[in-house]
Amino acid sequence: RAVPMDLQETPVLNADELKSLARLGRKVEAFYQYPQDIEWGERNGELVLLQSRPVTTPMADPAGKLFIWDNSNIVESYGGITLPLTFTWARFVYGRVYVQFCEILGVPAVEIRRMDPTLRNMLGSFHGRIYYNLLNWYRLTSILPGFKYNRGFMETMMGTDESLADEIAERIQPSGFQGKLSSKVRRFFTGLKFLGYHFRIQSFVDDFLKYFHTVYDEFRARDYSRMRADEIHGHFEDLLARLLTEWKAPIVNDYLCMVHFGLLKKLTQKWLGNLDDSLQNDLMCGNGNLESAEPTRALIRMAALANRTEGLPGLLKNTLAADCHEALQQSGFDELKARVADYISKYGFRCMNEMKLEETDLHQDPTFLYVCLRNYLRTGELELEKYDQRELEIRTRAEAQVREHLGGWRYWVYRWSLKHARKAVRNRENTRFCRTRIYGVVRAMFNGIGNDFAARGILQQSEDIFFITLEELNGAMTAHLTGQDLKALVRQRKTEYAAYDTVEPASRFITHGPVYWQNTHGAEEESAAELDEITNTVQGLGCCPGVVEGVVKCVQSPRDDLDLNGEILFAPRTDPGWIPLYPSLSGLLVERGGLLSHSAIVAREMGLPTVVGLKGLGRRLRTGM
Repeated sequence: RAVPMDLQETPVLNADELKSLARLGRKVEAFYQYPQDIEWGERNGELVLLQSRPVTTPMADPAGKLFIWDNSNIVESYGGITLPLTFTWARFVYGRVYVQFCEILGVPAVEIRRMDPTLRNMLGSFHGRIYYNLLNWYRLTSILPGFKYNRGFMETMMGTDESLADEIAERIQPSGFQGKLSSKVRRFFTGLKFLGYHFRIQSFVDDFLKYFHTVYDEFRARDYSRMRADEIHGHFEDLLARLLTEWKAPIVNDYLCMVHFGLLKKLTQKWLGNLDDSLQNDLMCGNGNLESAEPTRALIRMAALANRTEGLPGLLKNTLAADCHEALQQSGFDELKARVADYISKYGFRCMNEMKLEETDLHQDPTFLYVCLRNYLRTGELELEKYDQRELEIRTRAEAQVREHLGGWRYWVYRWSLKHARKAVRNRENTRFCRTRIYGVVRAMFNGIGNDFAARGILQQSEDIFFITLEELNGAMTAHLTGQDLKALVRQRKTEYAAYDTVEPASRFITHGPVYWQNTHGAEEESAAELDEITNTVQGLGCCPGVVEGVVKCVQSPRDDLDLNGEILFAPRTDPGWIPLYPSLSGLLVERGGLLSHSAIVAREMGLPTVVGLKGLGRRLRTGM
């Protein structure tokens, strides 16, 4: 019907009726405990509920449990899609390790049991990508004194873009660590324990490294490719019992590194903020004794040997990298053959994306080793002394600036902070290299189980092992699988993971309630890196200084062309397995990563001009620019 003109601008419902409708809506939603699509009417001046059904549009319920997911830091170790076996293995390891962290800080057993949901759920997986369950990391950090400062230090270490809101921080502490007097006393004694480790951390780390290498050498010497699956699984359980339960030194040092690096950053900003932004990073150059850099140094020595051996440069340069290993084995160059064999024995677990168990390492395919040797021969960068000298120059220049601008007690406080930050970063890199070694052994074990399962017809092919979870793999050995058709399960997962390849969730997002449903996981911004139109620059975090001009080479994954000859390398993210490429570069640009990422630390060690945190830059750059 036509509405009279004088009524067309008049609301259908008056204020009282609107309030009644709002009350009805809240009552219905509370009854069904989910947002509702409601139809209603009016009869004799009263509201009548005609129909109610769940809202079908994805809609987060703000009353649901809050989660904050962030992959700013962990993307360095697990970039892109990570298969189920790797994710569940990583989740298991994180849980075991942080229980030990609580134990050695004297957290009572009853509180550790209460924290179990936190410690078991430090990670999450969305569209095949691994994320930190960030609130649980804050909860863990809150058991130490000085949570207000420590959480900022943690954000620096993780390279997160946003700080946690104070009102959320106040609500997330574990129940035994909240504002009661008893919790303050407990936190005080936890802090004393942590302080004690500060004074003896070096001997603690050294003892761990000695024990680790004794056990590790025993496990890496075994050939898991020729064992039965149940035999390999027995070795796997033994490895967990002997090494994973002794991971106390690395995790304590990680937190010391977080505190010392964060403190150094604060002092630098407060006392030396008028100097170059890269000062703190320059001071960390030339730290020395980094095990993670030693494989690259060994490769440079091999390239130098090849360069001075008649006939070897031609063999390596003129043979396809994939065929170099066979060509070398058929040649008479025995010294290089022995060096290669020794390198693979010591460092064969190294590969790009080395924290992903599904990746191929040098034991399976040594092609990457020969790619690096060919690159070094092509660039002519074969003298380790040059790298050492470059590091020393950067460090010496930065130390001179500190001496010039700081005096008295400030200088000595700053030197004390710098000394401990350097030590913590060095220990962090060396203990993390142990983690990489363990992943190499576990990769060999899981590949061996995959071979056995494929031979028995349990799986279609050996690499399908990485599409099942750690719980399912254990269940296959100990009879707690609820469904035994692993082939069908793998087919379903392959279909699902193929679809994940078309989605790129945001690097940070929030969910409420059940995390996968009625929540949006965002998407990476489609806009390219923010460009300053006046200066034509894009800004990131400077890690190692230097002015470089050259051709860019964009490398997205290990499957790309890795032939290099002094280019500026751009990568979305890097991990320690990329380090052997560094000597072939003149500069490094990384889309993701922070000041304590492996890219930053080793680039500083090698004096390689580096900028990280260049979000969206990949949409602007193309190889050859």
